[in-house]
Amino acid sequence: MYDLTPPAVYVHERVLADERYRRRMRRVVAALKAPVEPRPFGDADLPDMIRQGLLAGRGPMGTLADVRDPILLFNAFRFDDQQEERMGWARSLDAGVWEGTWRALLGYGAFHWADYNLASDHARHDKVCRPCWRIHLQEGCVHRCIYCGLGGLLVSMLNIEEYCHCLGQIIARHPWQETYLLDDDADPPCLEPEQDTLGPLIEYFGTLKGRYLVVHTKTWNTAWMRNLRHNGNTIVVWSLSGPTQSAVIEPRTGTTAQRIEAARVAQEAGYTIRYKFKPIIPVRTWREDAAAAVQQLFAHT
Repeated sequence: MYDLTPPAVYVHERVLADERYRRRMRRVVAALKAPVEPRPFGDADLPDMIRQGLLAGRGPMGTLADVRDPILLFNAFRFDDQQEERMGWARSLDAGVWEGTWRALLGYGAFHWADYNLASDHARHDKVCRPCWRIHLQEGCVHRCIYCGLGGLLVSMLNIEEYCHCLGQIIARHPWQETYLLDDDADPPCLEPEQDTLGPLIEYFGTLKGRYLVVHTKTWNTAWMRNLRHNGNTIVVWSLSGPTQSAVIEPRTGTTAQRIEAARVAQEAGYTIRYKFKPIIPVRTWREDAAAAVQQLFAHT
């Protein structure tokens, strides 16, 4: 797990109601650099928590005077038919909170149908993406990339057993979809292995035939993945950047060398690995930095 010093830790009452989820939360809290007493909360407490600064650290981090580790908020997904009712309540508060964040705070957003390039997709003329189901475990990030607005709060979901059961139902209903991309608004390896949610998801995909989990990350933290029963069904994709960008613009991610070493460890453990340059930031030395990164990745993986 990353070394973290969150200013606060919140735990939803759904987490406190299940010993499995409580154990996961306690392991993360025990691994923090400094002790933090978890604060229990329920949905009704959210408006006050927001007024008291729950989301004060949100916004592009390069524009903030002081960037710290995020508040940790542990929650559990709801799989019911009340999302629209609860989201209507959230919208009525007019709190200026992004809908994706509200969904996470209320326990929704585990899976969403991305209608890429279908008639209902208003941006279909500007992309090449295919329609698919997207899957999520978290909302928020610890990496402090200066272009990102998802710092300040990390909402992390702990009911992985129920999650895998419901995901299995989606997979069964959509046999044409073979890959499932995990998170584009979080980086799940950051709290592992203490949190113990990504590992069970990897092992769940290891039980499937012809279905693959794609984990998108900038992490250095893969040593804990060595002994998981993944059966070749997890693909780990690194967003790679050159030394200047990784060290200066993405300060809590793995550096270029650390990401490549993390990929080497994963590849050695039998995972399929991939790289992409994302995002490309126009620092003065971007060509030289990218060339050096490509040389490193082919030298080590």
